[in-house]
Amino acid sequence: MDHERATIRDDPAASGRDAPLPRAPAVPCAVAAAVGVVFAGALPLPGWLLMTATIAFVAGAAAAQTTGRVRLATAFTILALSGLAAVRTVTGTILPDPVHIFEIAPQEPVPVRLRGVVATAPVIRNSQQDAFTPPWMRSDRTVCEVVCTHVCPQAGTLLPVRGRIRLQTTGHLLHVDVGERVELFGTLRFAEPPRNPGEFDFQAWLKGEGISAVVHCETPDAIRSLGLFERGGVDPHFWRSHIRQRLRTIMGRSVRPGSLPVAVSLFLGDRTGMPTPMRDDFAASGMMHLLAISGLHVGIFAGLVLIVCRVLRTGPAGTALLVIVCVWSFAFITEFRPPVVRASVLTTIVVFGWSAGLQGWGMNSLAVSAIVLLFWNPNNLFEPGPQLSFLAVIAILTAGPLLTRITRPRPSPLAPERGPLWRLLEPAVRWMLASALLTCAIWFYTVPRASTLFHLIAPIGILLNILLVPAIAVVLALGFAFLGCGVLLPEIAWLPGWLFGTSLDLLLWIVHEAAGIDAGQMFIPGPSNSWLLVFYTLLLIASGLVPVRLVRRWAWRGVAVWFLSGLLLALQPPARESFRCTFLSVGHGGAVLIECPNGKTLLYDAGMFGYGRVAARTIQDALAARGIYRLDGVILSHADVDHFNGLPHLLPRVPIGSVMVHPTFFDPDQPAVNEASEALVRHGSVIRTVFAGDRLQVGEGVQARLLHPSAEIRDGSDNENSLVLELSVAGRIILLTGDIERVGLDRLTRLPARRIDVLMSPHHGSIGANTAPLARWADARSVVLSTRDLTQHDKLRDVYGPDVTLYSTAVDGAVTVTVNGEGKLQISTFRGNDSRLGRRRVSR
Repeated sequence: MDHERATIRDDPAASGRDAPLPRAPAVPCAVAAAVGVVFAGALPLPGWLLMTATIAFVAGAAAAQTTGRVRLATAFTILALSGLAAVRTVTGTILPDPVHIFEIAPQEPVPVRLRGVVATAPVIRNSQQDAFTPPWMRSDRTVCEVVCTHVCPQAGTLLPVRGRIRLQTTGHLLHVDVGERVELFGTLRFAEPPRNPGEFDFQAWLKGEGISAVVHCETPDAIRSLGLFERGGVDPHFWRSHIRQRLRTIMGRSVRPGSLPVAVSLFLGDRTGMPTPMRDDFAASGMMHLLAISGLHVGIFAGLVLIVCRVLRTGPAGTALLVIVCVWSFAFITEFRPPVVRASVLTTIVVFGWSAGLQGWGMNSLAVSAIVLLFWNPNNLFEPGPQLSFLAVIAILTAGPLLTRITRPRPSPLAPERGPLWRLLEPAVRWMLASALLTCAIWFYTVPRASTLFHLIAPIGILLNILLVPAIAVVLALGFAFLGCGVLLPEIAWLPGWLFGTSLDLLLWIVHEAAGIDAGQMFIPGPSNSWLLVFYTLLLIASGLVPVRLVRRWAWRGVAVWFLSGLLLALQPPARESFRCTFLSVGHGGAVLIECPNGKTLLYDAGMFGYGRVAARTIQDALAARGIYRLDGVILSHADVDHFNGLPHLLPRVPIGSVMVHPTFFDPDQPAVNEASEALVRHGSVIRTVFAGDRLQVGEGVQARLLHPSAEIRDGSDNENSLVLELSVAGRIILLTGDIERVGLDRLTRLPARRIDVLMSPHHGSIGANTAPLARWADARSVVLSTRDLTQHDKLRDVYGPDVTLYSTAVDGAVTVTVNGEGKLQISTFRGNDSRLGRRRVSR
């Protein structure tokens, strides 16, 4: 249970029908601040105009208060708070004088010499190590943020500039720390917008963090330290970095290297060193929330401080002061992460109230912390972490009265006498019931939002959270005690360190075993944004946003009806009026999503050169954006790793009907093929071998036929043996070619010629595979290149001629071909119109 529930008074509205509803003046203020943030983002206005309106609202509130018109004064005050939040949003996201960066960094990357001050500690991110990643791509990289002071584009003199950039370098950046002035030589560029449906918007995230651009350095030697920016080391970022490093060193003395990344995440909030398989285990077991520092951590830490204060007999005032200082020191060390700030604000309110003999309603205190966070960083309103954190606390506050009835029942003189066995087991039984209720409440409040982010729900997590709540609390308490002893009493730190390391290893073993249970997790697309808006509006009203008991009762009924309707809609297969084929943008790789009108879905290839996990995530996001929860079949064109390395990472998440390959795919001399084959066997996948002439059963109105290779063909290379799939819909033909080239291409072009409406450019648009005979044979109207090369499409204009429209996933993002029942074909790109190509949406 989060610590706020134990210290903030229960909601009287839920404890009795005649109890008066508590006053919560901070709740409408928090809503007003949120509305101001949304307004500023949806309708950007000059800061001076918003400030003028805010001053006018303040004047109106003062005038209304003077004349005794209290309601009008309240309305003007709320409007003023909303305007102030809008001003904070505008001034917080527009950096002062960033014009030089925007002029110097066009859409294309440019070399740059830059000076600035390191603002965040350099974080080393380990490379992916598996059979699908080439050795030359297995390089770690370091990431940090730099506040720019001077910049020199290409050749020229240093110019003064302001702005914040994200610095990325290949290798380990060890000679630079927070607060140091640096000079670096790298490539300056802007973050690109999303390329695919449902993809994370990295550009918008950077903008919300106040970061103007990204600079990449090829080596740490391209970054030179110029010394500390602040003489004497008074920069708080500098001291925080050294404190965090000291705590890492202490943890490393007693924690196994394999468990150390989890320990660092639990107490410092840094997950960058955690291997991806370990993260996947936490996600699959429903225990991902443990890796995010939250109110549970702050509550346990504050409880330990209270115990120390009682031992030292510091008195109420001294105890309150020490708890508040320690909690905010912890927030400082963990870089003021929103959930920690939220919990610290609540702790401060509770401790002040306790020392003054006052109590307050939890929802009002939570609203105060929301206001603090919104003015701290308005972007917190849109960040998943703060959203899920606040939803979990609201669930705890709402379930609080029921928890009290379970754990502290009122004695009744009419109750029958219980036996000694029941009296012995009653505390444990009541605790289990309370833990189950609390877990289910948090799950109900957070799962709809979490499913839209991760496209995964883990029912096994409900059981684990019920059983492991005391164990998790013990692990955190031992960890805090170990760190405290390591700093203050290192001579005796070995004992809590050993206990902490042992308990953490046991917890990790449980998480790993739970993640291996296939029925413990399931892939879901997640509800739409409109559904979420209605659901959470009703849920927040029912939880106390509107302090009217009748309204809250009807809101709970609305929540039940809306939740059940959403559940029923999610169980229905996706209904489509048209056929749709989407070439996903996966760099140098392939992933083509085929959606048939009858609801069946196929995937042609699933890979990306060097980044199989990224390819799998791209496919998952696209499926979720389209409301698809399973794949009826996956066709792997051939045994090149950039066409199948995403499949092993997709198998644990997305149900797949069957996997279709040509017999030449199973090459025992390729480690990546062996690992993919083992993954298919491990997950019980149905594997089918297919050949030229086979027709796939995809439903009425859609014909899917394999043109190449035949059963007896065993050409020299994997590319030559690529499976070529012809899709025919209402007289329109789409041809998917894989990497077919040389002998295989000759065999294909000997087949009867046909008019192809959309041709997938073979081998990512390479000149050797896109030959004049292919262009004549296909007579294509449109050609789609799945590539990472921004200029490859220009090289093919002479091959296919001026009348053929060329699309490139590197430039256009995902390319979607839609064919309706009448045979009308439309081609659209995810990035819309592109001025550089002078191309518009194609409709025929």
